[in-house]
Order: sequence, then structure tokens, then C-alpha cells
Amino acid sequence: MLSTISVTLYPDSPEIILYGGPSDARGAIVTGRVVVTARSAAQLARLTVTLRPRRARLFQAQQSVAPPAQYQTVLVSAGAAGDQAVHRALGDGAHEWRFSIDTPGALAETIFSRDCFVAYELVACAQAAGAFGTTARSRPYPIAVKRAPPPGSLWTTLASEAICESAAWRGRLELTLVAPSRIIHDQQQLPVRGVIRPLEKGIALRRAEFQIVERIAHSTKTHGSLQPCSEKRVVADNVVELPAARDPPCRTNAALAGHADLALAQETSAERCLAVPPAYTGIQYDIHRELVRASHELVLVVTIADSQHRTHRLRLATPVFVLPRVDDMQRVGLPRYEETGADRLLIASGAGSVRRDSDYWAQFVLVDTADDTAAAPPDTLTACPLALEGYSATDDAHPPPPLYPGAASGIERTVVPAASLLFSQ
Repeated sequence: MLSTISVTLYPDSPEIILYGGPSDARGAIVTGRVVVTARSAAQLARLTVTLRPRRARLFQAQQSVAPPAQYQTVLVSAGAAGDQAVHRALGDGAHEWRFSIDTPGALAETIFSRDCFVAYELVACAQAAGAFGTTARSRPYPIAVKRAPPPGSLWTTLASEAICESAAWRGRLELTLVAPSRIIHDQQQLPVRGVIRPLEKGIALRRAEFQIVERIAHSTKTHGSLQPCSEKRVVADNVVELPAARDPPCRTNAALAGHADLALAQETSAERCLAVPPAYTGIQYDIHRELVRASHELVLVVTIADSQHRTHRLRLATPVFVLPRVDDMQRVGLPRYEETGADRLLIASGAGSVRRDSDYWAQFVLVDTADDTAAAPPDTLTACPLALEGYSATDDAHPPPPLYPGAASGIERTVVPAASLLFSQ
């Protein structure tokens, strides 16, 4: 006679939160309970719970790139419960076991991109005793692995300061982007403000828009070799409706021809709210040191017309960090950043080598798509404590990159890459 058995998994939390960078973070513990329904506890020969990478489903376009390591705990082996197993009978043939699984601090975070993903799931497996004992598996339970800054870290304090980035375009127009913090969370309403100040007459505003732009980079295997691959998309945007469309006295000649242009006679500002989408389905958390990397920018995009009615599209961007929300109660007993050395970069000397990357630089300066005569980025670089991989402008004629909060007071126009400041080195 075949022995029938069923197993159900109940994790205590659907997520694992790791504090600090992969090299400094402590491991986390996954806890929960397993309910096995059998005629008696003696009928159970083996019971395990495994945290494993999720495999790609049938006909799924994305491929799994998570490391193949699995983490398992054995609750029952050879019909005997483990020394640390906590078991109790629930009645009607149901028996409950508590479980815990240790995970390393370097565990890769969960992320989903267009071509690949990293995801995890919990599975419980029960095997009945006897030569014809059946094996039952629970339904896979998805577990999200997230990473957050160390509690009370200096990095969090600096990144939580308000954003106020300004840049001038050829001495003709100045843009300012204001936001409450560089740290944002999924499913959040992010208030932003843009200020447009004309420095000469004859400039008209045609369009203004706030965006959160997401960049995901990874490597794909093509013909036996790894090839870099990247994707970029706008995950949240809000377009400013110009009052010229309903205010005839404000219209320019272009507006009479069908365009809602607003003549910029003085400083103009607009306040909007960006709706940050849900994590994983709409936006990914920042990841800078894994197989799949994600970064984000807050962008003010302005389309203007000059006195010659030529159109220019200007873009002012600054890095932001999309991080998971963390309950303060989960932080009890964790080491502070002074103990882990998680903020070594913030107190490092200027001995680090500075490298120039034109693609990186282009992300943070004004981009004029209508005229290719814009000033080129400076070639002369100076090292600074907070820009081990960044740049320091040395010529006032060049558009300045945004300042990063916490930069040394004597250093101006410093770009600090998101990858360099995220958590610890």
C-alpha cells in the first residue's frame, strides 16, 4: 500500500534583507514553518527545506543568471528529527516543524531585466517511509533578496539630503532640479521641482518633463563568449502642461502656428509628483556589484526654442538610489558602520586614481541634440576624496556636473558615480 503524504510551506517573511555591501554584510536567516500531513510522524522518513535559484519557466524569454548554489536545512533524516528541530502535532494527522536557513551576506539580489533575471524560491520536500514511500514537494514560495545600507551609516545620512542641482547652457539658460532626497522607494510619490531661468531674451519653452530613468547592464553568452548588454527605459515620468496653450497673450509666433510655446521672460518653475512604480514589476532596486546591475537617474528634460526658432532639447540628470523600505525593528542588534568599515570610501584619501569615461560624463551634463557644437567635457582632471572614479571640472566655460551631497567643501563640481558610493567597497 502506498503511503500518502502532503507538505505545505509557510515562511515568516517573503524577503531577505542584507545590510551593507556584499563583502561586509552579515548573512541573514530565513525562518518559517512546514506542515506535513501524514498518518503519523513515524511515517515521515525525510523532510528538507531548500532555498534555491528560481529556474526559467517554459517559454519564458528571460534566462536565470543566479549562481547555482542552494541552501538547505534537514529537519528529519532517516525517520528521526534533527537535534535542533522544533516539532509539534496539530491534530488530524498534521505535524508542524519550524525551520531556519542561514544565507551568506554576498547573496546576489533579486532583479528582473528584459533578457535575464535573478530570483529565489523556497521549497519543502517530504519523503514517506517504506519501500514504496512517496515524495511530496510544496508549492515553490518566492523569496526576494534585497540589500540596504548599514543602519545609521554616514552614506545614508548624506544620500538622504535634499537634491538641488543647477547647470547653465552656454550662458543662455539655467536649469535647476530640486528633490527631497537621493534615496527613493518603490510605490512612493516623489515630489520634484524644476526651475528654468533664461539668461537672454527670445527663448521660449516648448515642453518640460520630469523622469526617472533606469539603466540595467549585464553580460549575455553569445557564441560561447560573454558580451556586455544594457537597456535603458523611463520608469516614471510627468509632463508639465504649459499655460500658453490656454493663455493667448503668452503665445509666441510658434504657438500661433500650433505649438504651445511659453515665452520665458523671467524665471519659471514647475512642481510635479512622480509615481514610483512597484518593485520588480515596474522598477528594480539599485544593484552595482552583481551579475546584473541597475542604476537610476532623476532627469529634467526641457525643450526650448531660441530666438531663431531652432529647437533644442536639454537634459539635466542626477543619480538617485532606489532602495527597499526597511522596518526599524529589523535593525536591532546589527553592527554599525564604524564596526564594519562600510564607509571607507567616504573617509578615503585622494590617492585613488581618476579615470575619464566620456559615456559616464555624458549622463550628467546638459545634452543638446539639435546642435553638436556644445562644449566638450574638460580633459584636465583633479583627484578628490569622494571621486575615486569621478571627475572635477576645471574650466568655468564648461557645463558643470551635479554636486553630490557630502562632497568636500573645497571641491566644487564633483561627480561621484553611483557605483562608487553605494554601500561599501
